[in-house]
Amino acid sequence: MRASTFTCRLILGMLILGSCTLAQDLSPYTVKLFGGYQQQNTEKLASDARGFLVGMQVNRDLVSRLDWNVRLGYDYSTLDEDTVLLEWEWDYWEQYIDWMLMGATQLEIDSMSIYKEYWRTDSSYHGVFNPQQTLGEVMISSGLEFDLPVMKKVSLYGGVNLGANIYKRRIKMVEDWTKNFTFNFDSTKLANDLMDEYAQERFDIFMDLHEDNPETYPLTYDYNSDSSNVIYRFRYAYDIQITHFSPAKTGSRFFASPFLGCRVTLNKTVDLDLGYYGIFYLKNVEKLEDLFRFASQSERWFPYESKSTFVLSLTFNY
Repeated sequence: MRASTFTCRLILGMLILGSCTLAQDLSPYTVKLFGGYQQQNTEKLASDARGFLVGMQVNRDLVSRLDWNVRLGYDYSTLDEDTVLLEWEWDYWEQYIDWMLMGATQLEIDSMSIYKEYWRTDSSYHGVFNPQQTLGEVMISSGLEFDLPVMKKVSLYGGVNLGANIYKRRIKMVEDWTKNFTFNFDSTKLANDLMDEYAQERFDIFMDLHEDNPETYPLTYDYNSDSSNVIYRFRYAYDIQITHFSPAKTGSRFFASPFLGCRVTLNKTVDLDLGYYGIFYLKNVEKLEDLFRFASQSERWFPYESKSTFVLSLTFNY
């Protein structure tokens, strides 16, 4: 991961240096600040992946209507994936299930990873597991941008960038647990003062709780079959939420990004841009990835093949 970070920083520095060298010293440049929405194009691992992006782009004139740009951004997505716990190979999760079930087969582990719910056989414990998956990407790219005026203050632009990302994919596991407490007592034993000391103490505690808060500590009863006495029952449910995090999946991917947009001039200094940027992650470039020392499992753990981004920008002209 450190090698990937260093490599991408080196690429960014070289691109900026190259753009400054190729451009004339006094050539105009623009700075674009952008934000927008993103979503995956087709399913790969996640059934749905969407989020936001923010960043900055610097353009330098090469020739009339043709710029070289350097783009740096951060993309963040939430992912919906029913089978993420099967895919993730999370040792802690499998050991956790094994501990809960007091010895679990792989079939039982896989079943709980899919249904994400646990009931103790006596129903005293109930757990619901909600894995929340996110993906963060630092995006670095550079390319050519062509500008075509169509009206006095309106122009179209388009082009293509090539770049690489540094990504981190995470799971936050939120567990909602309920512990059910039940205390039964016989009305006949209570009336005849035949309850043992421990049962009498529990009865007094629950009765005080019931009188103070009957909705939280309800009292119910059932008649025996001979109707000679009544079985009373106190019920209480204790709820708690636990959150823990899995080790992140990290890596880097190369990508190509064709784009198309519309620019409106607001004044001499500021333009308003609306653009579409497609992101297509490159496959079968192992030699290039090895050259830049990308993590060997980068493609395996990356959750989608392409995405669409819709960007609103303010462009400052200098």
